[in-house]
Amino acid sequence: MDKTNQTLGLDIGNSHIKAVLLDKSGTKHKLIKYLALPAKNTLTNINSNSNDKLKEARSFLASLIEEHALQSSDTKIVLPEHEIYSKIIVMPPMKGKEFKEAIQWEAEQHLPMPVTDVYLKYSIISEQGESQNKTSLLKKLSQDHGKPQGKGEIDQSSMEVMLVAAPKKTIDRYLKLFSKLPLELNSLEPGSITTTRSCLNTSSDLDVPTIVLNIGHTNTDIYFILGGSPRFVRSTKIGISAITKAISREVKISEIQATEYLYTYGLEPTGAGVKIRELASPIVDIILDELKKSIKFVENRTQHFSDVPDNRVKRVLLSGGGALIKGLILYIAEEVSVELLLANPWKTLDTGSIDGEELSDLGPLFPGAVGAALKDN
Repeated sequence: MDKTNQTLGLDIGNSHIKAVLLDKSGTKHKLIKYLALPAKNTLTNINSNSNDKLKEARSFLASLIEEHALQSSDTKIVLPEHEIYSKIIVMPPMKGKEFKEAIQWEAEQHLPMPVTDVYLKYSIISEQGESQNKTSLLKKLSQDHGKPQGKGEIDQSSMEVMLVAAPKKTIDRYLKLFSKLPLELNSLEPGSITTTRSCLNTSSDLDVPTIVLNIGHTNTDIYFILGGSPRFVRSTKIGISAITKAISREVKISEIQATEYLYTYGLEPTGAGVKIRELASPIVDIILDELKKSIKFVENRTQHFSDVPDNRVKRVLLSGGGALIKGLILYIAEEVSVELLLANPWKTLDTGSIDGEELSDLGPLFPGAVGAALKDN
């Protein structure tokens, strides 16, 4: 098989590494293979200050690449959302040198670390209350995501600008890691962008105000997406591990056993699921509360809805390992009155050569990896 048109999307999480290999030679991209394997502290090792730990991560990834034949001259990586700093700011209209100087000053005021310590990107989201064309916006800044500030409508004489910053230390570690692997790294993007690309990429998706609830192992990310780009991103330090720890503590079993119980019985309101639901619900309710607050936040900021008439979130997509917990979608439906769906990153791909049932079941794990692989060079 000709590998010159193949792209590898790689999502290195705290619990699992998700990999997707696409053949992009045809008009419809073909899924060649996908896999999800235990991460074995790879992300922790990447983010450590130890060169020995980085070598350990590199060695593990090299073995994985060799064993599963993932060598690629076009590799795209998903960056964990909680490692990215982003904010939407409002400022007076300006251009050229004046604009660049103002951006630098605003970044110094808003970012939680010195500007000299980050790689900074910015993009104009709207001017004089009108949204910029979404195609040019995405082309200009693939990392188009942020945390909006302020309430109500944008003043007609102002402009919305999105600041996105990634710590140099983080990016440089990834570059150092992949420089000695049999892969050519061409892109690093946050999960909010890659998920938008894979799950909300059809014409029917563009005008549906959507929140993605991505429940991972240690973090839960919330993205508000409209018009093909994220408008709001929030990451909280609570995830599946907090649920399994609660079960482990109360039932006096190992966290591995607790994880098995959680995914076997889920949050079903009958049978053995009743006890697991009881133990898990305090943590799940915290995640639900974050979802409700995020919905309220974006619905109180009408500028994020463009021409959508009633400024309401219409849909919630569930992704991440948490989306695979039995009964979770019904649990959320009891508290949130919007359409709830499992994220489906495969919908625009040719998946004919892959087992369809397993593919569908595991879909919520792969929005990041698929979206990364879909990115054009």
